[in-house]
Amino acid sequence: MSLTIAMQSAISSLNANQLLLQVTSSNVSNANTAGYTRKTADLQTNILNGLGAGVLVSNITRSVDQYLQSQMRVQSSASSQYDTLKSFYDQLQNLFGNVGDNSSIVAALTDFSNALQALAVDPESVSQQTNALTAAQNVVQQLNGMGGQLQDLRRQADQQISASVDDINAQLKKIDELNSSIARNIALNLPAGDLQDQRDVAIDAIAKQMDITYFTRDNGEVVIFTKSGRTLLDQEPRYLSHDQASALTANITHADGGISGIMLDGADITDEIKAGKIGALVDPRDSRIPDLVAELAQITATRRGPINAQANQGTPSPA
Repeated sequence: MSLTIAMQSAISSLNANQLLLQVTSSNVSNANTAGYTRKTADLQTNILNGLGAGVLVSNITRSVDQYLQSQMRVQSSASSQYDTLKSFYDQLQNLFGNVGDNSSIVAALTDFSNALQALAVDPESVSQQTNALTAAQNVVQQLNGMGGQLQDLRRQADQQISASVDDINAQLKKIDELNSSIARNIALNLPAGDLQDQRDVAIDAIAKQMDITYFTRDNGEVVIFTKSGRTLLDQEPRYLSHDQASALTANITHADGGISGIMLDGADITDEIKAGKIGALVDPRDSRIPDLVAELAQITATRRGPINAQANQGTPSPA
């Protein structure tokens, strides 16, 4: 072995070990860093003029289970959906109150019914008349207040949908930029693991907002679709849009066009998003809360008619 090859072998060994130490140090220092994956340095023999001349680090790879990562994102989307729904259901529960609570709508209706029964026993009693009137006013105020608060919850859901759309667009832009950097590094045989970690964090963020599918090309670029197959990112991002409603009432809905849809390439994909935070927000805004508003209207109608009929007996026309 010539002196030159011996020196080359020693130098390459030192360089390789220095890089191995850097990789190990990075793995240890980032052990608790969210989104970081363990890196491994791959070694290969350095060949100089057909002879072995030490060792080289051929590549730095990430330790990632692609299948497990894909399943984790599916579950993350579902978990975000359920957490968001729970938050809205908790607010609805607080609004309606528990059956045994004195402040619940059930308690108000019961008090009104009891006041009417007491008034029927002693219709000339001023105190019973006052109690019945007070109980009636309480029911009306509570029903009206609940109706307004339910619409506020719908408006909050719509605001959060807009915020989620903005977050998705920001992540798509970031992934697009990282795609370019990753593809360049892979083409130049440079490390891309840390860039891929950053991209994974951005993909995770999108998965929490909506259900997606994706794949990675041979050049390292990732392509992202909605669960229904619409393109979100393929060499360039396709941004979502949603016009936030300034105010909502019972007769303003997404179905009749009163509420802006979530748009992608000119198509309304609102009903195609089934999971993630957005999937959860659409449900109370467009279905759950409007159904509750309709039930409150039914409760009001079934009591208003008979009470007015009784109150109007013997009164001049119009009653």
